[in-house]
Amino acid sequence: MKYWYDGRGHLNEFSPETQSELLCYPDLLDPRNYALNYICSEQETYQVLRGKFLKYHMWAIRELYRTIPNLTKILNYRDLAETVHQENDFHLVSNHYMLFYYGDPSNEISNPWGYIYFPETLSDYKKKCLENVLSYFEVYNFLFLMQKEDERLVPLNKNPEDFMPTLRKMCR
Repeated sequence: MKYWYDGRGHLNEFSPETQSELLCYPDLLDPRNYALNYICSEQETYQVLRGKFLKYHMWAIRELYRTIPNLTKILNYRDLAETVHQENDFHLVSNHYMLFYYGDPSNEISNPWGYIYFPETLSDYKKKCLENVLSYFEVYNFLFLMQKEDERLVPLNKNPEDFMPTLRKMCR
């Protein structure tokens, strides 16, 4: 499901009618259009469009947890409101979610940033999701890649030149 945050505390389902006013980039598949990407399984993918009201993406994360029952099963909304989302990300990755977060894609920022959190093993579906967006990731200088190992998240890349080779390796 694709959502957009309206700035008044509500997530709305994305529709083709709202596409032109909400997208930063013309291609709906371009991951830079989304501040949040939660890839759970073939039946469960949740994305929140960046939009003009998503300056503080934590608001959208909280609303996503209120809206999506499967997320609430993993972490209570009250817990989410009391913690920083990196702690919550670990709970999602522990439940086999793959997460993408993106910084502001505007031209004003010289070094776009973002995070991709991987579970310990990737399903074929998650690998396919990565393959589908590899060409878009080429536009970034560097994203942080983190993978769950044992009971912690460990970095997969420390240098910008490691980013794309590591990402391609994850797709295999």
